Amino acid sequence: MVFRADLQEAGTKEQIERARKLLETNGAVVAGMHEWGLRDLAYEIEKERRGYYVLAEYTGTAVAVAELERNLKLSDAVLRFVSVRQEKDTPLAASVPRDDRAESSAAETEDEDEEGLGAAADVGDIE
Repeated sequence: MVFRADLQEAGTKEQIERARKLLETNGAVVAGMHEWGLRDLAYEIEKERRGYYVLAEYTGTAVAVAELERNLKLSDAVLRFVSVRQEKDTPLAASVPRDDRAESSAAETEDEDEEGLGAAADVGDIE
């Protein structure tokens, strides 16, 4: 789920808690609500350039998913959301989004390039 960036911390926490209660009311078991925090959006959504990202992991019925999606569609605080069905034996996602790990590995590669270990030869160096 991506919430508006202009919500205060209390407003964001309220939206997260509302989603949790809605899922639990409809019989879903919430495994975790991972707050990824305020991040830049890839493109502008409803004139917003930043959003507060939250990953909700739960096990529930189709009724619980439909009710959550209905409420998210009606909420003005939600910019975007996506529901993904996973296999039962899929491990829980990490609380840190994947692009942070990719940035750290990219930084390590840049460090190697500065030392000359991973840098490619220039085209003009052909002898």
